[in-house]
Amino acid sequence: MKTMKLFMALAATALISGGVYASGNLKVNFTGVRADMAVIEISNTNLSTFEIEVKNEDGEVIFWKETQTPSTNYKRTYDFSKLEEGNYFLTVNIDRETQETKFAVENGTLRMIEEKKMLEPFFFFNENELKMTYLNFAGENTSLHIYDEDRNELYARDFNDEFNVQHGLNMAKLPKGSYEVVLSTESNSYNYKVAVK
Repeated sequence: MKTMKLFMALAATALISGGVYASGNLKVNFTGVRADMAVIEISNTNLSTFEIEVKNEDGEVIFWKETQTPSTNYKRTYDFSKLEEGNYFLTVNIDRETQETKFAVENGTLRMIEEKKMLEPFFFFNENELKMTYLNFAGENTSLHIYDEDRNELYARDFNDEFNVQHGLNMAKLPKGSYEVVLSTESNSYNYKVAVK
C-alpha cells in the first residue's frame, strides 16, 4: 500500500494549463421592494432552466421551483411575509453552477447577509489519465482523494483554499479496476468514478 501511495504521489502532475469550462455565467440579484417582499432576478449567458429553492437553517425546504422553459432571464417578486424570524438560504442552480444567498427575516424585514457562488468541479478521464479542475469561489479548504473498490485510500492531496484548483494524475500503473475520485470541500463532496483498463 505504501508503494502504491508513493507511486501515486510521484505520478501527480499539473496536466491542466487553463480553466476547462467557462464560469461566472449565473448572476442572481436579490433586492427588496418592501420590507417583506423581494425581487429575484436571475440571468445566464446560455439558455437554461433555473432551479430555485429557499431553505431555513435546519435545511427544511420552504419553497422550490424549476422553470419549465429554457431562458436567459428570470424575474419574479416573492412575498416572504409568512416566514418566521431567522436565517434562510435562497439557492439558484443552473447546469453546473450554484449561487446561494443567505438572508435574515428580522422584525418583518429582509436583510441580505452574504452570497456564495459554487461551481461543480470538472473531471475528465481518458487513456488512464485523470484531469480535474475546480474554481473554489467559496475559498474553502479543498482536498482530492482516490479510493479503490475496497475503499482503501490510494492518494490524497490538499489544496487548502486555492481558488483555481487544477490537478492531473497518470493512473496507468494501477491495477485494472474501478476507482472513486472524491473532491472534498468544507461544505460539499463531489464523486467521480473511473475505470483503469
